[in-house]
Amino acid sequence: MTIRKRPPAAALLCAALAAAAPLACATRVAAPGPDTAGAPTTVLVVRHAEKDLASSPTNLDAEAGLPRARALAAIAEREGVAAIYSTPFCRTVQTAQPSAKALALPIHLLVEEGLGDDLGRCAPPIEARTVAVGGAFAPPAQAARLLGEHRGRTVLVVGHSNTVPALVEALGATSLCPALVPRDDAGRCELPEERYGDLFTVRVEAAGGAELDAATYGGAVPEAPPGSVRP
Repeated sequence: MTIRKRPPAAALLCAALAAAAPLACATRVAAPGPDTAGAPTTVLVVRHAEKDLASSPTNLDAEAGLPRARALAAIAEREGVAAIYSTPFCRTVQTAQPSAKALALPIHLLVEEGLGDDLGRCAPPIEARTVAVGGAFAPPAQAARLLGEHRGRTVLVVGHSNTVPALVEALGATSLCPALVPRDDAGRCELPEERYGDLFTVRVEAAGGAELDAATYGGAVPEAPPGSVRP
C-alpha cells in the first residue's frame, strides 16, 4: 500500500490553468476502450464543494462552491472519467454536474430510501441527466459496484465528509486517518466540516492491491498541525 501526497500548490496551479485554458494544463485523455482487461480501476473520490451557509445549505455557494465544481470538471476531463456517481443531494449533484456536462455523461445517483433532496428544487437547477442506482449508497456497496461495473476504467464519486474516508477504505486503500485527515473528538474518521477541495485517487489493480494519491483542487485545503484533532 502506498500513499502519495502531491503539494497543494501544484494541484492548485494545474486547476487554475485548466479552468482558464484546459489544454494549457494537460491534454484530455480519452476514456478506455472496451478492452480493459488487466488495467487498474481508478476512482476519484471527492466531498461536495462549499455549501451556501448564508441562505441555503443544501445548495452550493456561488462564490466558492460552484467555481470548485468547475475546477473538478477540468480534472475529470483530464483523467478520462468514464462514469460519474453522486449521492442524491443538491450540493453533491451540483458538484458533479459540470463534469457530467463536460463529458456528456449521466450522473448515477446512489439512492437510499429516506435520504436525499428534491432535486427539482436545487438552485442552480440540475440540468444533467441522472440515473438512479439503488442498493449502493453505503460505501462498501459503492465500492463493490464501482469495481464490478467499471473495472479498468476511471470513475468520479462525489460524496460527503463521512462517506469519502469510508469509500477510500472500502476500495482497499489504507485509512485516511490519521495520516491525511485528523480524527474528530469522537474518534471518527471524517473530513472536518470546513475542509473542502480534497481529491483522493484510488487505483485498484486487477490482481489486487490499491494505491492512494492525495491532492487538492480548486482552492486551499486547511492543514491540521501534526497530532491535532479537529471537529
